Amino acid sequence: MKLNNKGFSLVEMLVSISILSVVIIFMMHLFANIRNIYISNNEEFEYEILKSRVIKSISSDLNNNKLISYEKVNNKEVILHFESGSKNIKITDNNIRYYDENNEYLNETLPNGSVVGNILINGNDLIKIHIPFRSNSKNYDINIYEVHYE
Repeated sequence: MKLNNKGFSLVEMLVSISILSVVIIFMMHLFANIRNIYISNNEEFEYEILKSRVIKSISSDLNNNKLISYEKVNNKEVILHFESGSKNIKITDNNIRYYDENNEYLNETLPNGSVVGNILINGNDLIKIHIPFRSNSKNYDINIYEVHYE
């Protein structure tokens, strides 16, 4: 009597399902890691764009206009007095604004989960403006330096 061996045995099916399960678990772990890297890089990209916009707006005025003096109103607001007029830097819990009485030059909303510290400004010849803010995982401080000539 001759047996027909054209199908899979139970052992062959179990081995193939086990190998397939290991491959699927590995792929799911790989995709989860790729997703986490994407989210982290996307957050970092958003913060770097925000920093560059703030630095560009304030540095442009500091470079192109003569700064006469500055005044720290409180821990969240600074007034820069230029020959051409005054402009305010103001931070709240969720945005950074740069404006004067007529125009708003910058109003950037911070990404969710951001924590903003107090504005620090100091110096006479070399002025440093420091705006600390961070996400849940990393610090993204804004530092602007300007040489001030009398």
